[in-house]
Amino acid sequence: MENKQFIITDLENKIESTRNLMILTAQQNGLNHTKTIILSQKLDDYLNEYQRLSSNSSPLLSHTPY
Repeated sequence: MENKQFIITDLENKIESTRNLMILTAQQNGLNHTKTIILSQKLDDYLNEYQRLSSNSSPLLSHTPY
C-alpha cells in the first residue's frame, strides 16, 4: 500500500508540473501549437492513470512509461 501511495504522489507531482508547463507553452505558442497539444495529451494520460489508481478498479500501472 505504501508503494501505491508513492506512485500516486509521484503522479500528482507530474500532473502539476505538466499542467504548469502546458499553460506556459500555450501562453507562449498558442493553444493549437504542437508542443501544447503534446503536453495536453501527456497530462490526459497522467490524469487517466491517477483516476485508475485512485479508484482501485484497474491494475497498478497500465501502459506506457514516460
